[in-house]
Amino acid sequence: MESFISVVTTVVLFCPSSQENVDAIQKWLSDHEHGELRRLNDYFGGHKAPEIEAYGVACNHLDDRGLAAFFSSLTWSRNEEVLLVMNPQASGVLTYRPLPNPRLSAKPNRVGS
Repeated sequence: MESFISVVTTVVLFCPSSQENVDAIQKWLSDHEHGELRRLNDYFGGHKAPEIEAYGVACNHLDDRGLAAFFSSLTWSRNEEVLLVMNPQASGVLTYRPLPNPRLSAKPNRVGS
């Protein structure tokens, strides 16, 4: 039976200005029939430009574990500047950071728990 109920997950990615891996994440989202990440930098307030790239997308029925697993499989040149935030409608905010060792997977951190 097909589900008609909307279950939205908000996704925000912060990464170095090199934009490495953004295309790979875009492809994963496209392959799973979700919208594309959009650059958010032009929407920051203040008198300075952000020194990190920010991207966002809202997805319906996102496989958040699948996206987290894919994210954790990526190698980033500057791990300390990368953060993936997911806010599934059915649960709390999840944050993911790449780990230095690519053989390890990213671990979720629940905000507020």
